[in-house]
Amino acid sequence: MRSSYVIIAMLAVACYRAYNLFYPSEPCENDPPIELIISLGGVVREFSWDACHVFSLEFSDARHKFRKAARKAGIKGASIPVVMDDGTDDSPLTTDIAILKGDLPGVLVHSSATHGVEGYAGSAIQLALLQKGVLPPPEERPTIVLVHAVNPSGMKNYRRFNENNVDLNRNAISNFEDFLKTRDPNIANYDDFRNLAAPERKPTAWWDGTL
Repeated sequence: MRSSYVIIAMLAVACYRAYNLFYPSEPCENDPPIELIISLGGVVREFSWDACHVFSLEFSDARHKFRKAARKAGIKGASIPVVMDDGTDDSPLTTDIAILKGDLPGVLVHSSATHGVEGYAGSAIQLALLQKGVLPPPEERPTIVLVHAVNPSGMKNYRRFNENNVDLNRNAISNFEDFLKTRDPNIANYDDFRNLAAPERKPTAWWDGTL
C-alpha cells in the first residue's frame, strides 16, 4: 500500500513539472499588491509590495532575493551549507542568516522552511521585514534573527521533509527515548482505534475478496 502512495506522489510531481515546462506561468503577476499597516505608539505606517517582489517560485530565486535584501540593508549575514551537492547548479544548498541588531533586551528569531514547501511564504515575510522603514529603529526593538530556509532541500524540491526524508517539525526532541518513557502512549487516542485500522486477526473471507 505504501509503495502505491509513493508511485502516485511521483506521478503527481512529474505531471506538475511537465505542465510547467510546456505551460509556464507567473501567478504573482495577476495578484493584487500586498499591503501592510503597522501601528506603533500611535504612529501608523502603510506599506505595499508587488507580489512578485517578495514571493518566489523556486528556492534559488528566494535565496537570491533574501541575500540581496540583506546586503541592501547593510546586514552582514552568514551562509551555512546544508547539502553540499544535490546534483544541480544550486549546490551547495544553504541556510542563510541575517541578524538585525537591536538595543532592547531579548532576541526575536524568525525562521522559514522548517517544512520545506512552506518556506516560500516564510521567505516572503522575511523579505518584507528587510525592506527599509518596515521595522522600528534599533533603539526601539530587540535584536531580530532571520533564518532563511532551515530545510533548503525540502524547499527546493517542494517537500515537507529534508534530504534524509525527515520531517524536522516532528523530530526536534533532543532525547527521544526519555520522551517516550514519560509520554502517555495513547495521548491522541490513536490506540483506541488501532484494532480498527490494523486488526491483529486475519481478514475474513468478506475482506479478502474470496466471496
